[in-house]
Amino acid sequence: EGRGPQLITHNSLMDPRQTIGYKNNNPLNIRYYNLNKWQGQIGDSRGFCKFFNMTYGIRAGIIILRKYIARGEDTIFKMIRIWAPPCENNTEAYIKNVSASVGIHRHARIDIKDKDTICKIVEAMIKQECAGLKVGRTIIEKAYELAIKS
Repeated sequence: EGRGPQLITHNSLMDPRQTIGYKNNNPLNIRYYNLNKWQGQIGDSRGFCKFFNMTYGIRAGIIILRKYIARGEDTIFKMIRIWAPPCENNTEAYIKNVSASVGIHRHARIDIKDKDTICKIVEAMIKQECAGLKVGRTIIEKAYELAIKS
């Protein structure tokens, strides 16, 4: 009482393990495109890439985010507007959630070499994409290390 309306951005009643992202080891919900041959990709399901394990799914997402940063799409605001366009998502809520979770302003520039911030952004995006799914920081950091070797 007295708190006002709450914006619900994902189905908080859903078990994260039932999401397509979890089932596909693709917690960032990278869309399948037949010309992309991601390392660790083993197929597709319902229009999304399917990976051998979670680390490789996250690795692919980090590669994409680092490409955004390299071409000047280097803020949470800019990255999320591309990743989760308003025609498919509540993009504003997504941006707010990621920015709040990471603890940086939506328009703060992200350095392509800032492993800690990129990993925090990925962790927050996974929670947004997969109904609050929590992936261990060790897995995200391993995916980051694999991504920068690509």
